[in-house]
Amino acid sequence: MEAAKKKKIRSLRIIATNLFMALSVIAIVGVLTLLAMGFSLSKDGSLEQSGLVQLKSNPGGALVEINGESQFARTEMSKMLSAGEHQILVTKPGYDTWQTDLSVEAGLLTRIDWIRLFPLQKTIETVHHYDTLRLVSVSPGSQYILLLPGDSTKAHLIDIRADDIKYKDLNFATLLDLPKNTIPRGQLEITQWNKNNDKFLLKWTEDESIQWILVDTKKPANTVNLTQQFLLDFSDLQIADDTATKIWATESGNLRLINVTNITVSGVLVNGIEQFASATTTVAFVQTNTKKNERTIGIYKEGEKGSSAIQKISDDIQSASVALGSSWKDSWVAYNLDQRFFVLTGKYPSYQTPPSLKVSFENDLDFIPDSVTASPSGRLAVAYSPEQLSVIDTGMEKKWDYEFSSTSLNWLDDFILYSDQDEQLNIIDFNGFNRRHIGELATGFSTALTENNRWLYFVNNDEHGSYILQRERL
Repeated sequence: MEAAKKKKIRSLRIIATNLFMALSVIAIVGVLTLLAMGFSLSKDGSLEQSGLVQLKSNPGGALVEINGESQFARTEMSKMLSAGEHQILVTKPGYDTWQTDLSVEAGLLTRIDWIRLFPLQKTIETVHHYDTLRLVSVSPGSQYILLLPGDSTKAHLIDIRADDIKYKDLNFATLLDLPKNTIPRGQLEITQWNKNNDKFLLKWTEDESIQWILVDTKKPANTVNLTQQFLLDFSDLQIADDTATKIWATESGNLRLINVTNITVSGVLVNGIEQFASATTTVAFVQTNTKKNERTIGIYKEGEKGSSAIQKISDDIQSASVALGSSWKDSWVAYNLDQRFFVLTGKYPSYQTPPSLKVSFENDLDFIPDSVTASPSGRLAVAYSPEQLSVIDTGMEKKWDYEFSSTSLNWLDDFILYSDQDEQLNIIDFNGFNRRHIGELATGFSTALTENNRWLYFVNNDEHGSYILQRERL
């Protein structure tokens, strides 16, 4: 009898122990889950959910203050912050100061990876002198700079990926099929580079004639004058793939696709095009359909039988422009109808299928944009005028409106804009914070921040009015 009683007590103890262990595991998992979701106890003992903030700077190892309190960790760092507004201050000895106001949302991750600090003590080197400069263009990711003097047919193609600079000459007389040593008349403009950094589209305007040339920098003999090749009066060309083997083109309002490898051009894919923007195999456009007597914002995808309308434009609308981009998993299309600014996200529609794009932003602007465009990474949608900007971060789903004077939309990197007005290099973060004066800059010429973040290349004037290509160590 006594043995049976002891056995029963032992069984109860085992059950109680297992139950306690199970409840402990459940409690621990629950606490860890709450911590992973950003929950913590507030000062008054209530449960509140925080958000995770990650800070990354160039250069790294910078000091961080949050709401006036110094942080032990330096950039690159992560920090759980309560939901709401916070003030971030980033400093590093020998560099300027960066700061921003940050709105943290509960349970969400916020990455701030655009912090860039510039040295207070400038170390500037002269790369090359030019008596005159006609053209300066920077390739994607700032891997190359092309400079064409105004008194020469030979352009310098400069490889700036490493500290040791490499030069290559490109003879524009040869590229334009002109007699030897003939300096081209008219205006030359590089409108776009391919992502492989070895080809660019050159627009040559002479008198009232426009020619489009696809220049191959690695094999100049493979350069193609697209206007002469197809005998079409192209008004706009945009590269459709990384290698520039396909090019979207409009002529007389007709959208076509050029295959450079086969030297072929498609039939009319969409007509009545006023303006278009491409993202590889997809084109967004503003269209006037004379048969239906209507204007629309539409989408066309390569290989499909027709296009898809996503927005009708009412008769009272004067200004409309469109841009494409993508952020993480979602694609987006942005457009303006006069002062109304739209961003739609989701998947681009296919021919004769219902649009799956949803309106993520719709706002009235204080200005009518000159253009709507995407940032270099495709994450930001920007409505631009020479004095004002409206920027939508499609990843963070936030919008900023601010004033910034610039005759054109210039990107120093994926998140920083610059202006060359009044021969001054001024920069601003995409959200309107951190307006800074960086130095002097000759107006009208591109600036390059190298992909390794070590050098800033820019063109300046000397005391004689000549031009100097310089670089500043960062």
